[in-house]
Amino acid sequence: MKCIFKLIESFKNKFMLIFFCLTCSFISCANENSFPDSQNELKIAQWNVQTFFDSTTTGNEYKEFTKTKYWNRENYIVRLQRLAEVIKQIDADVFIMEEIENKGVLFDINNFLAGQWNLKKSYKYGAFAKAPKSSIGIGIISRYPLSQLKIHSLGIFTEKTEMPLMRPLVEINVNKNSSQLTLLLNHWKSKSGKSDKSDEEEESQVWRNWQEDLLAYKINSLLKENKNILCAGDFNKNLIEFTHSSSKENGIIILAPFSQYSAEVKNLWYQDNILIEPGSYYFNEQWERIDHFFTAGNFIAQQFKVETEGPWCDFQTKIPEGYTLWTNKGYSDHLPLSCIVRF
Repeated sequence: MKCIFKLIESFKNKFMLIFFCLTCSFISCANENSFPDSQNELKIAQWNVQTFFDSTTTGNEYKEFTKTKYWNRENYIVRLQRLAEVIKQIDADVFIMEEIENKGVLFDINNFLAGQWNLKKSYKYGAFAKAPKSSIGIGIISRYPLSQLKIHSLGIFTEKTEMPLMRPLVEINVNKNSSQLTLLLNHWKSKSGKSDKSDEEEESQVWRNWQEDLLAYKINSLLKENKNILCAGDFNKNLIEFTHSSSKENGIIILAPFSQYSAEVKNLWYQDNILIEPGSYYFNEQWERIDHFFTAGNFIAQQFKVETEGPWCDFQTKIPEGYTLWTNKGYSDHLPLSCIVRF
């Protein structure tokens, strides 16, 4: 399932009405050999918002949401209000969210953003994609046009076990003025929830390897077209689990374990060879860096930040305030990330 749409505002109600229409607009790339002026600067944020379902039961939700009295429309509205407040505070031009149930949630988010701030900051464009039969997918809202949404899915039949349901790699372009940035959005196979390195985690690693292989292939293909690429998402893989280049702290290798398409990219967790604190996910009393921005191409990405200045994390420890279903409190078990790009 995939869709790309334009969000159009109306002022007849307290919250803006959102209408859906298809868009297939395309804006060509600028000269890749020179850096444009500051008009082509964007702030981009991404966040795993933790099982963000709507209040309509379709049977495809996680069991804890379908077999409980605690999940209802009122609680959904509270979650929407919280998420809208976070989006407003971070104030990114492009906001990427993992674990969104459907495109309707994006429309609802925009309704709760409507009429509350400067109209110049409204998100007029959006896109959503997820695998068939999947409970959750990736959503994106943008102040600038989106185009050429592509979904890249895997079909692996060579392993000893059957391939589990896996989320696709989402490719989409953000267009500003005469320039274009290609986003590759990821939500890789999760690890085991157990505290030790269990057999379950070992078995899931092969599927993350396949997803990494696919990403490396796409990076190589797009670089041949002189594209500027920003990879983002929840990779369920710690920074130290990627292969680091020996020349630079912020240079890593996106491996292609099953092909020849390994790609060298830059990660934004290092600024001036200093590792940014804290991590993005806190598990088993340790910080992990499993959410990432990776860059490839001739453009600038800087001012990487773990967003910790808000009620979505503890004021002192910065540990994220994960969402709890039975109390309807909290936000997400991940922290949002942001960066500034010039392309």
